[in-house]
Order: sequence, then structure tokens, then C-alpha cells
Amino acid sequence: MSMRLIRAAVKAAQKQNKPISICGEMGGRREMVPFFLGLGINELSMVPMQIPIVKEMIRSLKRSSCQRLTLKLVKSRDSGEVRKLLEQFTEKGVEENVG
Repeated sequence: MSMRLIRAAVKAAQKQNKPISICGEMGGRREMVPFFLGLGINELSMVPMQIPIVKEMIRSLKRSSCQRLTLKLVKSRDSGEVRKLLEQFTEKGVEENVG
């Protein structure tokens, strides 16, 4: 699914003061958590075994770093660039992206 489409759905929900959440497999994908936080999504649904991993990640990330990453991701031209940005963010995580 396109990150731009997800962002558009989030913006539309926020504009109408409606809650929006991510459900299913994508909600528990660790590499997607910074993107979702950067969009302002506060609810993620996932299989129970993913909860501790994702919870720890959420607690450690800076929202401002996630927002900067999200802006880069939605401007990406292709999935290869998206993967590269997500990998770089994860690699830098300890030094720059955690609070």
C-alpha cells in the first residue's frame, strides 16, 4: 500500500476528528512503527507476541525523528528508496532517534 494513501487517510480522519488505527499484519511490523508514529497514529493492532517489541520501540523513539522520517518516506519515488530510508533510520536509532 502506498504511504501517500495511508497519509491521506490519516489526514482525512484527523480533519474530521475521527480516530484512525492500523490493524493487521502491518500494525505489528516493527520497521513501520516510526512511520505510523510520524503520521500521528496512536493505535496499532497486532498479534500478541508483537506487543512487547513494538511497545518498547514506541517508548524509545522521538516523535520529531519519526515525523522527519515520515516526510521523507512519503516523498520517496519507489519501494527501494523506502526500504533504504527505513533501514537507515533503524541503524541510526540508538544515536539519533531515541528519546
